[in-house]
Amino acid sequence: MADVRPWIHRVLFTQQYFVPIAVALFIFDSLLTFMVIRRVAYTEIDWRTYMQQIAGVLRGERNYAKLSGDTGPLVYPAGFVWAYQALWTATDEGADVRRAQYL
Repeated sequence: MADVRPWIHRVLFTQQYFVPIAVALFIFDSLLTFMVIRRVAYTEIDWRTYMQQIAGVLRGERNYAKLSGDTGPLVYPAGFVWAYQALWTATDEGADVRRAQYL
């Protein structure tokens, strides 16, 4: 059996295999995510609260002290708000939770 150490070194420490490994990891992660979404029951944690907070921002409120939902005030930075505004739009104002899970 040939010594595999040089090959392992190339895989781990060079860019030679970067693209195929990245593609393989992306596919594996996508399949695993799909399986989890299909097999594990959805548990509401804060999705509704996030959508309530985003609704406040979309109504024009910019004062963080006034942006809140069922589980409390908005404590995340503006980048969170921007990302969740995109989810709000893509999920019919937060109603399509399954689509949000896939995204």
